[in-house]
Amino acid sequence: MKFLLKYGYEFGMNSSPQGEMGFTKIYYHNGSEVLWVTINPNTYKAHFYNEYDCGGLLNKWTVYIPKSIRYDEDAFISWLKEQIYGE
Repeated sequence: MKFLLKYGYEFGMNSSPQGEMGFTKIYYHNGSEVLWVTINPNTYKAHFYNEYDCGGLLNKWTVYIPKSIRYDEDAFISWLKEQIYGE
């Protein structure tokens, strides 16, 4: 899943607001919200943490990454966009 680096994700041991390890990227949306997305390549989980840009949790959820897309860059990115944007 190192291909996530070329999409602006950074790898860290505690890179998410909840301390998960993985590839993390922040998305600004709805004018005043921040969505943290962390992909853990060891557990095959995607962690989402949505908060106000000034702090304060709105919601959070975790999704298992389907086996069929884990190593298919195009399918994975398409799936991830659907999780983030609902496309």
